[in-house]
Amino acid sequence: MSVAIELRYGVERRAVTFPRDGDVGELVERARGAFEGLRGVAAGRLTLLASGGARIRGDDRTFDLRGKVLAKHEATGKVLKIMVMANAGDGGGGGGISRGAEALRAARLKKEADAKAKADADATRSRDGASDETSERFGAWAATGIVGMRGCAQTEVASRAFDLGGKVRVLDYGANRLETVSPRISEFTNVVRIVLRDNVLRSMPWSAIASLTRLTHLDLSGNAALGNDVAAATPTCASLETLSLARCDIAGDVHDAFFRGLPRLKHVSLVANKLERLPAFETNRLLEVVDASRNAVVSIPASYGALACLRSLNLANNRVELEGVPVELLKHAKALVELNLRENPILVEALRERDGWSEFEARRKRRADKALDARVMLGDNIFDEGADNDRFVRH
Repeated sequence: MSVAIELRYGVERRAVTFPRDGDVGELVERARGAFEGLRGVAAGRLTLLASGGARIRGDDRTFDLRGKVLAKHEATGKVLKIMVMANAGDGGGGGGISRGAEALRAARLKKEADAKAKADADATRSRDGASDETSERFGAWAATGIVGMRGCAQTEVASRAFDLGGKVRVLDYGANRLETVSPRISEFTNVVRIVLRDNVLRSMPWSAIASLTRLTHLDLSGNAALGNDVAAATPTCASLETLSLARCDIAGDVHDAFFRGLPRLKHVSLVANKLERLPAFETNRLLEVVDASRNAVVSIPASYGALACLRSLNLANNRVELEGVPVELLKHAKALVELNLRENPILVEALRERDGWSEFEARRKRRADKALDARVMLGDNIFDEGADNDRFVRH
């Protein structure tokens, strides 16, 4: 019995029959005979590519043609297709490369070149921001002073951004892949707002931040690998007013020294970390809003009673008991009108009996009266007492 084979060499096609028990030598001779007279086949060293992916060297007489090609293909009931490729003979004779082989080689080289070009473009984009997108945005950066590259898969701040120096007022590289920030950030001498949230930052160039005398807003939230750096840092920034360290995987506490060099701080977010102790904020006399919800805090520092500007303290979803609410806070924090202790073990009935609660309650009511007198819309929490009626049970 025999097998039906279609031999292909470049654009040429030949239908032949081949014995089921034939070997590689016979197949090569059959190919030479089928394409007799065509350049390369007669004298060149042949390589055969069979449908199904088998690659057969014409000089490999040990190849199991029956087991690896013929027997497998018989079950399909289809014509076996074999591409013939001819290489130059060892003696440099008249053989050559088939047109099919040349086409395959050209296609492979083009694919490799395209892949390399793409890799080079990606490397350039991540290295210095010289992508088309960055180039297109550069003019807008220079015109507005706003460097916006949020969600652009960047691993570094573009060097072209640093070239703008003092022209930059806002730097937004949120939702990228930054692990570090270059100390060149100090070149943004007039920047007022820096957003680096939702990256993979492991450290910050705090000494460079110290030189930014106009910076008022710094958002580092969502950098889960930054916790250790924050625990060891003692930054200074005389102008900073708003700082977010939410979701930075800060464990235990943020050392009090971290905030001592931030004298103008007004708003701070420590949401969704692993804090057990709150910073004392003893030198942050302008502090207005503290949000440390979704932590493991058990008490509020008595020093908060001296924060004359503190108006909002959010400790929802923590572990604060009644004894963790200092009398000094309720009595002496004169601006405090919002205290959120929901989803804590403490109950509102117990808070009402706490020394200093009456003073805090009076301040909240005065705020409500002023809002009514001014005919403004009241917020949902204007009459909220800030704790649960039913005891919160932590699972």
